[in-house]
Amino acid sequence: MSTESPVKKFNATVHDCLGDFKAIFGENDTDIRIMEGAYDLTKINVRLFIAPFQQYIGGNPAFVHNILQMNTPYFIGYDFEKMLAEEQLLDEYSKKLIHKFREATIARQDDTKTVHAIFNWFKVMMYYAFLDQGKDPKAEMARVSAAVVAGGGGAAVCGAEG
Repeated sequence: MSTESPVKKFNATVHDCLGDFKAIFGENDTDIRIMEGAYDLTKINVRLFIAPFQQYIGGNPAFVHNILQMNTPYFIGYDFEKMLAEEQLLDEYSKKLIHKFREATIARQDDTKTVHAIFNWFKVMMYYAFLDQGKDPKAEMARVSAAVVAGGGGAAVCGAEG
């Protein structure tokens, strides 16, 4: 049984994801370097990364389900502008980063390693977002996905309980 804290596991996982992104976008990609700098800040406050996923992604059952299913056409066709406008996400960097992941998925949709790295990033962030809310992440993701499959994909599926 591992005694490693969730925060330590989160930091190690983000570090690994950043390594994948450097391989995808290049070592000197400006956005990835900014993300890496932000990651360094998360060692102080992990919620800098987790809070946006709690607010904008975790509360969107259909999105959670389709990311878990690694549904590339859904991700490519998703109207992020609508989601970001509805959620009033004003952070231009977050918008830019989401579009960057989408564009990489479009450009490399036949590259399984790249697509998996992108989807795994979202899965990791959802996992820790749910964990931080005091929910069992695996159970919550399974519950949300099952509710979407059963036709209950509305906003009430991801309630603020916990």
